[in-house]
Amino acid sequence: MKNKKWKSIWNQNAKRKKSKNLQDLLSLNGHFSPTSNINVNDWNNYINHFVQKYNITKKDNILEIGCGAGAFLFPFFKKKINCYGVDFSKELIKHCKKFLNPSNFYVREVNNLKILKKRNYSYIFANSIFQYFPSEFYAKKVLNEILSLANPKTKIFLLDIPNKIKYNEWKRSVIQNIGKQNFNLKYNQVKHRFYNKEFFINYCKIKKYKIKFSPQNLIKKENSKFRFNIFITK
Repeated sequence: MKNKKWKSIWNQNAKRKKSKNLQDLLSLNGHFSPTSNINVNDWNNYINHFVQKYNITKKDNILEIGCGAGAFLFPFFKKKINCYGVDFSKELIKHCKKFLNPSNFYVREVNNLKILKKRNYSYIFANSIFQYFPSEFYAKKVLNEILSLANPKTKIFLLDIPNKIKYNEWKRSVIQNIGKQNFNLKYNQVKHRFYNKEFFINYCKIKKYKIKFSPQNLIKKENSKFRFNIFITK
């Protein structure tokens, strides 16, 4: 049910907005708000961090789970890197297909990604989507799907994960920014899910994958101090 509410919200927002550039894609993907206000230069620097640190080139295939309107993949695409994506919002995918190769993008729930298994992916990203999952059980299903698409050399990045031990700090910060009444209006119907790091540690231990955590300090936004990133390899 919660996933259906989020899907309705994203579809309605995408229908109302037009997209002409990366700034519009960022807005469509929810990156212009009191807690997540990101400019285009910072976003390009965010993407360049991965390109430079991991030597991502035109030979690589990149997959994003929950790509939305394509804001994360667009800077890679401009560098002529092969980009693929999937999202549950058909309206967001319409925007995505305007800017990236339309045949490489699919409308699917991210816990069922069989359609994507026909390619080898060098890198798989899930950027700022885990907070929208209805349960940890659903999150595990998504992780299972991601691993099913990976080969032994694939590098997996789970980015911008809300940190459960910082939930109260996050709540105080948001209320300070938008007020308690607006907080209740915004989050009573559709909540953000927060995670303990142990959830991912235990999952990777069972699946025999290596896991590394880092603070979300790669992008400047109010929410970053309450989130962490994960790097997973075989």
